[in-house]
Amino acid sequence: MTELAHAGLHHAETFWQGRRINKFSWDLGPIKDSIPGFVVGRVDQGGSDDAWNYFSIGACDVEREGRHEFVLASPVESPRHVETLAMVAHAYTDPRQAVGLGRVLNLGQPWLEGSESAHLLVSVPYPFGPKLEWCRAPLGTIHYLWLLPITASEAAYCEQHGVEALEQRLEEREVNYLSPDRPSVVA
Repeated sequence: MTELAHAGLHHAETFWQGRRINKFSWDLGPIKDSIPGFVVGRVDQGGSDDAWNYFSIGACDVEREGRHEFVLASPVESPRHVETLAMVAHAYTDPRQAVGLGRVLNLGQPWLEGSESAHLLVSVPYPFGPKLEWCRAPLGTIHYLWLLPITASEAAYCEQHGVEALEQRLEEREVNYLSPDRPSVVA
């Protein structure tokens, strides 16, 4: 793990202080070559959000319009989330993918079994606030971005009307982003 990635891990450990964090690697696919030493942290349930929170460790070693790490919250513990973060981090290494704030990523499968949400909106980590969002370390600043599961119709709406319009609809409807079977906020 690089010094910058270690600073990001320390930042996350401080943010989720008092909760156990386990680290997982993903040995399938190209992530081992694109980001050597990449791992995913899983924060056990027990906080006020009652979620399993997953975050990338090592994506910040790649500079694409800044340095980023990614966070995904789930109502259930699943290795699928480690895979998802590995896929997102690998895509982030490819400048043609343009993974960054405001982008919509097509997972090609539901984020959780039985869910209609098979896309991720790369967003500001609203549920976690600015204390997680920014890690200022001696070697650079890491910007944590939230991967918000959205439906295909929400992804199309975002493409047509913009991120702010979709985020406004999600907020107006007080969407439970942890619910895998939540209905779409657009027809």
